[in-house]
Amino acid sequence: MKKYKIYLNKFKKTIKIINYKISGKKPWSNGYNEYKWLFIKKIINDEKIINLFRTQKKLPGNFGVGIDERVVEYPWIISNISPDLGKLLDAGSALNFSKILEHDIFSNKKIIIANLNAESKCYWKKEISYLYDDIRNLPFKDEAFDAITCVSTLEHVGMDNTAMYTKNEKYKEGEKEDYLKVIIELKRLLKQNSELLITVPFGEYKNFGFFQQFDTKMVKKIIDIFNSEKYSVDYYQYTKQGWQISNEIESSKEKYFNIHTEKNIPSDLAAAARSVACIKLKK
Repeated sequence: MKKYKIYLNKFKKTIKIINYKISGKKPWSNGYNEYKWLFIKKIINDEKIINLFRTQKKLPGNFGVGIDERVVEYPWIISNISPDLGKLLDAGSALNFSKILEHDIFSNKKIIIANLNAESKCYWKKEISYLYDDIRNLPFKDEAFDAITCVSTLEHVGMDNTAMYTKNEKYKEGEKEDYLKVIIELKRLLKQNSELLITVPFGEYKNFGFFQQFDTKMVKKIIDIFNSEKYSVDYYQYTKQGWQISNEIESSKEKYFNIHTEKNIPSDLAAAARSVACIKLKK
């Protein structure tokens, strides 16, 4: 019976993906999530693709057309994490998906995932630990981690997180500069000669209430407050031809598509951010 259910679920997912393709691959339509994760699983396990991210090389044509920014954030993170044994903090829980945690790069890591709210799925059997707390002030000693990731999380810090992520009214905020408190805190938790990997939606600044899109000034503030000469920023930009390596100037005018308020899918099939800044900071 268990095997039957597994095969049935796979069949249902396949049908959804087929219908999604036939219907024009519109973001957030039926089958989008299944298609997205099938594509992500494929690319993060393709060493040629990972090496393109590692070396800031041009991506294949039509890469991730109609898929949100996770399609570049995950391979960028995986390409930049050290293969060495160590303790890793994921600040914001973007890694908390089986297809991500099953990647070989995480097999020798002791992973702690920190988030405001309980996750719908937890992977204790994979020895993943969870902490539900505010990442501006975490209960760990100094220099506790060999690596820290923070994927599309900073933009929500200090904003109105009751809109989507928690019912706790104390997180109904409007503190636009509080993302800098996170940088200070994560640097405190990072061991010497270790790296903090951050991704944020990038382009024209806009406050959406429950998050804000970062601009050039905000990225610079992150770099300045971390205060290290060892850093780099990679930019990825979305067009109707998909995602591609870019630069600060070309990406800086991009606008975010917010599915929660803009119900009509744009002609370029953007699913969310049209650009991301991927920031690597070494302590």
